[in-house]
Amino acid sequence: MNLARLWLTVLILLTLAACGQTYHTTNNYFYGADDDQTTDDDIDDDADDDSTPPDDDTISPPDDDTTPPDDDTTPPFDDDADDDTIPPPDDDTTPPPDDDTDDDTTPPPDDDATPGGQVMEINGGFAENDYIDAYYPFADAANNPTFAFDYYPSSGAAGGFRIWSTDEGWFEMWYKVESDGELWGVDWRISDYVDCGPLIPDDWNHLEVDADNNAATYSVSVDGMVLTPCAALEMLTGSEVDQIEFVDYSDTGYGGIVYVDNIVGANNGSDIFNIDFESYALGPLPSPWTSYFQSGSSTINVVAF
Repeated sequence: MNLARLWLTVLILLTLAACGQTYHTTNNYFYGADDDQTTDDDIDDDADDDSTPPDDDTISPPDDDTTPPDDDTTPPFDDDADDDTIPPPDDDTTPPPDDDTDDDTTPPPDDDATPGGQVMEINGGFAENDYIDAYYPFADAANNPTFAFDYYPSSGAAGGFRIWSTDEGWFEMWYKVESDGELWGVDWRISDYVDCGPLIPDDWNHLEVDADNNAATYSVSVDGMVLTPCAALEMLTGSEVDQIEFVDYSDTGYGGIVYVDNIVGANNGSDIFNIDFESYALGPLPSPWTSYFQSGSSTINVVAF
């Protein structure tokens, strides 16, 4: 009887082995062989053998991001609309950074505006007393204001710009541009001009003037580069300022055509004014601009550029 049962057990085992089943002698159950089509170290996560490739292993798929670093935190890892949190790179090429929808954190002025379209034209005569200027008033600016604009000096043209306080009656920040394109700024320590550096004639130069009322100093940068000789010029009194002025001086030899566009003043991270002339009618500057000229041979107008 026992011999018959033994032969029956052997017969059953041989039959199951022929069908691809294996007997687990410790836990007393049968399991099937893995029929994955490729050799790997994946681990099946189901109770029985996969029936069709590929299997349903739980090992995550490989990361297909093509540009490191990858900050994905959940699979699948892809290189399109995933859960990346790294902000896009800033595509600005010149400071100050802009105020559009990228990762800039610096307040305006905005350097994205492209000069041109409608602009201010200062057309100065070259004779003595051909002085002409245009100034724009604004609310008192303290606490380190910033002023920026685009400046286009034609070859051989000369002019200048000043930022001043009507309360004090002084030009706090004073610049001139010589006919050779050299930019000069007044340092009130010595009550004289300092050669800041060159501007590019017949082209737009982006200028920024940064004031420090507490230190009573100011600096100028051109196309995002601080001009070292004029990095800390002394203001006259360090008081609040409330006007910006663009001028063709009355000295003999000063004159020519200069264009100005995108004039921005900012204080405490907020715009005081932002002028691009696009909403202006062509011709003389409207209020609150005020123009002053000493002879009829010089003009300031809004023109198409």
